[in-house]
Amino acid sequence: MLGTAFLAYDASLMAQIAAILGKADDAARYQQLFEEVKAVFASRYLVGSHIPVVPVVPSEARRLMDEADTLSRGTLRQVDYGTITSEVFNADLFTPTQTAYVLALHFNLLPDELRPLAAQELTVDLARRGMHLSTGFVGSPYLNHVLSSNGQLDAAYDLLNQKSWPSWLYAVTQGATTIWERWDGWTEESGFQTPDMNSFNHYAYGAIGAWLYSTVAGIDVDPAAAGYKHVLLRPQPGGGLTHAQATLDTLYGKLISGWTLADGVFTYTITVPPNTSATVTLPCDGQITLNGQPVSGLMHEVGAGTYQFVVA
Repeated sequence: MLGTAFLAYDASLMAQIAAILGKADDAARYQQLFEEVKAVFASRYLVGSHIPVVPVVPSEARRLMDEADTLSRGTLRQVDYGTITSEVFNADLFTPTQTAYVLALHFNLLPDELRPLAAQELTVDLARRGMHLSTGFVGSPYLNHVLSSNGQLDAAYDLLNQKSWPSWLYAVTQGATTIWERWDGWTEESGFQTPDMNSFNHYAYGAIGAWLYSTVAGIDVDPAAAGYKHVLLRPQPGGGLTHAQATLDTLYGKLISGWTLADGVFTYTITVPPNTSATVTLPCDGQITLNGQPVSGLMHEVGAGTYQFVVA
């Protein structure tokens, strides 16, 4: 499943890149490849598929990848949750994992009518595990993005705020100041994990930082404007947070996005660098002012400068 999903994603990215470079023939070829792989993914893994499971001897590279992903998830005790059903995947062929849902949603491998069901089933799986993730290196970087972009923002914040392992904050409760390579790099029950794969300063799970920037603080890239020439500023508060701020050093200067929520008043202060522009999308409606002047609507186009939106 992983190889098929990433082949589709790669083809999709190549189609987009070719289109930007003006290579129409290549864009069409890669888009066709994406559609073909997406169709194969559906016929093999989605509900209603009837292809029998055929034992396959994995390649050495695949074996190592699967082993690393399994190790990265840690030694969380296996729990029998009973029969797992799905209206998205063919549960007679395999038990759907959180990573399966995440990749299918993030890589656009599902028909539109199955996307809400997939997001719901993913959230149900999180809940049956006590709002804990079960993803490794492959699924974790996309997990919160998938939840917040598919109507499950509360679940994404619940994962962010989770303090028992496996979670991002578990390491913090143990005194960590950097992101660990494994969810269980150290636990009260088992102590340290094996030293041949147990970094305490590792990039993989640190990918949650991208979600903190794009969703919590609200700094997101505009795919149509390279290098932050134009940005999308659209914070999504939640999880009990009362304030957040992020600064990004772009080629044009500092891009700043910060908000506070107090006594029912949402205050959003931004700085857009010189020679750039931004589309601001406010997360809530009400009486809105921009730099002290009344305005209306949740979406606003602004140029370079510092602005403060207040929604009361």
